[in-house]
Amino acid sequence: VPAITTLIGVLTVMVNIMNMLKPILAPRLYLIEYFRYLAR
Repeated sequence: VPAITTLIGVLTVMVNIMNMLKPILAPRLYLIEYFRYLAR
């Protein structure tokens, strides 16, 4: 059972990191999509 709890812990940490990075990464993704739209 300890392996499952550590797995859940790692997953929650990864989710928290992703949530922290979202505000940084999201604008770049929007810019990439915008330039793709312009490049058509």
